[in-house]
Amino acid sequence: MDEFSTEPISGDTARVKLLEDVAILTPKVDVPVQRARLQNNIKQLKLLRELTSGLPGLKVPKVLEEDPRRCAYKIERALGLNLSEHIADRQGDIRAFLAIPLESKIDSVIAYLRMVGRVNAVGLSFNDHKVDSVFIEPSGDLTVVDAGGMVKTDNPWSLDSSKKNGLYEIVAALFNRSAGESILGVEPFTLIPAGVECVLNNLNFTNSADDAAEVITSWRDGTLDLSTRFPYNMIPSLKAEKELKITDYQRDMDDARRNLQGALRGDRMQNYFQYLDRRRQSFVK
Repeated sequence: MDEFSTEPISGDTARVKLLEDVAILTPKVDVPVQRARLQNNIKQLKLLRELTSGLPGLKVPKVLEEDPRRCAYKIERALGLNLSEHIADRQGDIRAFLAIPLESKIDSVIAYLRMVGRVNAVGLSFNDHKVDSVFIEPSGDLTVVDAGGMVKTDNPWSLDSSKKNGLYEIVAALFNRSAGESILGVEPFTLIPAGVECVLNNLNFTNSADDAAEVITSWRDGTLDLSTRFPYNMIPSLKAEKELKITDYQRDMDDARRNLQGALRGDRMQNYFQYLDRRRQSFVK
């Protein structure tokens, strides 16, 4: 159940009533144009589920029941924590989010890019990447609940990799939950391992979503020097690192962990945690 509230959530198209295992979607406003948008969203969600069947680490909710007369749809409820701290009242505490292992989040980045690759492979762009439509579990498994922005286009990856379409924000949010410096006490990008940040900043120089996923996989596995593809690691490795054979992946992950621990100990995050605790108590009362 929701941590703080069971009131319906209103999105751009639908009102979503969250129950224990399912979500019920109805038009935000019961007028023909809103009905048509919701019907299209459900159609696209079914298509995304079909396209990503069997993809490791990626889930798309199943549509369980449909009521065309009322334009009401019952779908599986997403598991895990939402990537937007702005709706955290309904989707879990940021402390639980930040406790998810970085290794799991690297897997989730790869899974999301592979999802985009599946969509692009049939001539579609996912097009509208929204942080509040993605959930992450402690294992790193992702659930994507909205595919309504998918469009047919001649160059899907060019559209998806554009900075205006939100892919950068999705991947960044896997590490900082879309929280700003006012909450984190540090620059949000410092929680992203440098190798991932490097690929994000150079998506327009990758050949496809699968290529981007493969680059991150190879960086993780130590089989690719990112500097052979992009401007990366311009500061020479320390002599001690070379002697210990520390990989770029290990160094980048250690730096991100260090930055996260510094944020968690900082005054801004501690004050934010106290605020969340007071807010939770107000709902309990």
